Amino acid sequence: RMTWLQVTHPDDVADDLRQFNRVMAGEIDGFTLEKRFIRKDGQIIHTDLAVQCLRHSDRAVDYFVTLVQDITDRKRAEAALIEHRTNLSALIENTGGSVWAIDQQYRLIVGNALFHRNVAAALGRELAAGESVLLPQFPSEANAEWQGYYDRALQGEGFSVEAPTRFKTTPEYTEYRFNPILSGDGRITGVTIFGLDITARRQAEA
Repeated sequence: RMTWLQVTHPDDVADDLRQFNRVMAGEIDGFTLEKRFIRKDGQIIHTDLAVQCLRHSDRAVDYFVTLVQDITDRKRAEAALIEHRTNLSALIENTGGSVWAIDQQYRLIVGNALFHRNVAAALGRELAAGESVLLPQFPSEANAEWQGYYDRALQGEGFSVEAPTRFKTTPEYTEYRFNPILSGDGRITGVTIFGLDITARRQAEA
């Protein structure tokens, strides 16, 4: 039979023991924490642990009631999401162009470093996630033009346009590729935009 120490992940022993000692000292009557258990086969089980003690009239501990909820699937999903975001970040930072995504209300979801540098050159600051990409600081005709592009993609169209660059720090001509973002059930939830420097190509064609 495995002991409490053997079934507790080594990194969680100190926290568990500290809270247990506080109960025994009468500082608290219970506690909750995330704790990892180790099965006989070595597999790690993530749990939410809730402990409550009942005391005698002299405040000595009579017994403990413990509730353990297995949250292993949730922790795995969180780890997978972090890995996905890390991979996505690596991807958009290595495209060689400006990349950003918006939701159905034209609010920024994510942008790579080049996108943020370009916007900062025009606004004097970076655009935060959740802010509208159609800002009053931009000319009204520019906002109208870009809203039209976004609306086309939000209606399910994938397309590209070539346009002079509006930001001084970026190339003279850029090709922008718009694609709708689809959810697992096929709903359009936003738009991804990829801006590629085509100045050299346009100069060669001139």
